[in-house]
Amino acid sequence: REGEACFLKALQRNPQDAMALNNLSQLYVNIAQPMKAINCADRAIRLDPGLKDAPYNRGLAMLQLGNWAEGWEGYEQNLGRHKWRKERTYGIVPRWTGVNGLKIVAYGEQGIGDEISFASCIPDLMKENEVIIECDSRLHSLFHRSFGCKTFGTRYQDGISWPLKHNIDASVAFGSLPKFFRKKDEDFPGTPYLKADPERRIMFRTLLDSLDEPGQPRKKKIGIAWAGGLKETGAARRSVPLYDMMPILRQDAHFVSLNYRDADEALLIEDNHGVKVHHWPWAVM
Repeated sequence: REGEACFLKALQRNPQDAMALNNLSQLYVNIAQPMKAINCADRAIRLDPGLKDAPYNRGLAMLQLGNWAEGWEGYEQNLGRHKWRKERTYGIVPRWTGVNGLKIVAYGEQGIGDEISFASCIPDLMKENEVIIECDSRLHSLFHRSFGCKTFGTRYQDGISWPLKHNIDASVAFGSLPKFFRKKDEDFPGTPYLKADPERRIMFRTLLDSLDEPGQPRKKKIGIAWAGGLKETGAARRSVPLYDMMPILRQDAHFVSLNYRDADEALLIEDNHGVKVHHWPWAVM
C-alpha cells in the first residue's frame, strides 16, 4: 500500500491534482477495488477532461464490476493512445463503426493472450461481414484453421502489400470487438471457437498417454501455467512462484507446463523435491 499512501499524500497537498487521481484510479484497478477506482477516475475527468488514461481506468473498473457496455466504451479510449494498444492503420481505411455488410480487417493489437481471448468475437463479426484477420505470426495457422477466412500473420511487419489486393471497407482491433458483441452477460456464449491441429492432437494424445506406467491406472493430466506478461505489463502480479503450488503438485497426477517461455523452476523443483512438471519447449504453438 506504499503507492496508495504516496498518491493520497499528494492529494492532501493538492486536491486538484488530476494526475494523482488518475494514478490512484489505476492502482485501485490493479488491486481490484473498482468502486474506489471509478470514484478517482471521475474526479480526475472532471478536473482534466483531456486526461487520456482516466476514462480507460474507469472502463477497466466497470469491467471488473461486470458493467460490460460502459466498461468497453471506456476500454476503447486507450486504442492508439498507449504503446501496449497500438492502432493498426491500412491507408485511409476507417475504423469499423458497427455497420454490417462490409469487408473488414480485424487485427490484433495487444499480447498474444489478448489476441486469443478477443478472437472469441470473430465468429460474431463474421455473421454479417466478410472478415480478413491480421495477427501475430504464431497464431496464423490456428486462426486460419479455426475461422476459415483469409488470415495474415503480418501484424508486426511494415510495408505489407496484401491490403492493396482487397477492397477493404473498415478495420477493427480485436480488443474493440466486445464493445459491439459483449454488452451483457448473455452475450458471452462460452462456446469453443478454436480448432486444434488434428495431427498435433494425435501426437499429444500419444505423448500424454505415454506418461502412465504400463499396467497401472491412468492418471489425470493437468496443464498449469504460473507466469504471464512481461515486466512492463505487470508480470509480477500476473505470476506466482511455482513453489507456491507445491501442495497442488504433490497430488497423484501428471502435471504439464503450459508456459510458453522457459520453465527453469520446474527443473529446480524436480531436482530438489522430486516433483515432476513436464515441460516441452518445442510444443509451443
